[in-house]
Amino acid sequence: MKKGGSGKEITISGYVTALEFDERDNVLVLGIATDQTDYVVESNEIMKELLGLLDVEIEATGTVKTDGLGTKLIRLQSFRPL
Repeated sequence: MKKGGSGKEITISGYVTALEFDERDNVLVLGIATDQTDYVVESNEIMKELLGLLDVEIEATGTVKTDGLGTKLIRLQSFRPL
């Protein structure tokens, strides 16, 4: 998998998870936990739709890249609950 750059398009299945909260317990960062690895969802309009699907299994398609710390980031293009 590429580090930085435009990334690679993949489809994954996993559970939507909350990774970071603000002082009022609002979700700031979402993730998708799969059997193989965890992905941090990059913020975009589709991410907002995921807020209502915490702890729900989904199939998601998006572009994945790895940051300098080895964290896998996914920019979602589409998803559907399973």
